[in-house]
Amino acid sequence: MDLIDSRYCDRMMAILIVETIKDDNDNPLLIKVDTLQKDKWGTFSLSPSQILIEPSPVLGLYDTCEVIDALS
Repeated sequence: MDLIDSRYCDRMMAILIVETIKDDNDNPLLIKVDTLQKDKWGTFSLSPSQILIEPSPVLGLYDTCEVIDALS
């Protein structure tokens, strides 16, 4: 958070942390989304609830086998 411009941090209400859960063959099973929510004092804390998304309906919309490397 210290690397992000403070003007953006002041306006953010939540931060989404997205993780892909894969099987042994590296195929995506679920997309897990955790949420950091900001309270009225401006402190971010992890929300106790998670969102789990079944990726196959979304992945079927795209006709590509392109591998996108993670940012480093």
